[in-house]
Amino acid sequence: MSMLSQLASAIFGPSGQASGTAMATAPAEQTGLVSSILGLLNHSQVGGIPGLLQKFQSAGLGHLMEGWISTGPNPPMTSDQVHRVLGPDQVSAIAQKLGIPPGEAANRLAAYLPEVIDKLTPNGVIPTQVPVS
Repeated sequence: MSMLSQLASAIFGPSGQASGTAMATAPAEQTGLVSSILGLLNHSQVGGIPGLLQKFQSAGLGHLMEGWISTGPNPPMTSDQVHRVLGPDQVSAIAQKLGIPPGEAANRLAAYLPEVIDKLTPNGVIPTQVPVS
C-alpha cells in the first residue's frame, strides 16, 4: 500500500467518510483528494505545512490550522475560508484535477483539509517533509 493510500485510509477509514464529516466519497475520489492536498502542500508557492500555516495566518485564520496541528479536536472550516486562504485560482486548479466544480472542490477541501493536516502532524509536531502526492 502506497503512502498516499495509507494516508487516505487513515483519514477516511472503512466507511469512506472522514471522522467528523457527513461527506462520504468513493476510494478513487478519496485518493484524488488527498493527492491534491499533498500536491498543494508540496507546491513551491505554498511551502509545505509551515507555508500553508502562514497563508492561514495571513488570512486571519491561523487559529484553525493551529487547531488541526494540535492534539485536540479539529475546528471546522468553511468553503468561504478555503477561498480566503487558497484563492480562487488554486481552488479551480484542484477542481479541474478532480473533475468537479470549484464550489464542490472548496466544500471537499473544507471537509478534508483539517483531517489531512491532523494526520500529517501526529502529536502536534509539524514534519520536516510532506509525503509526495
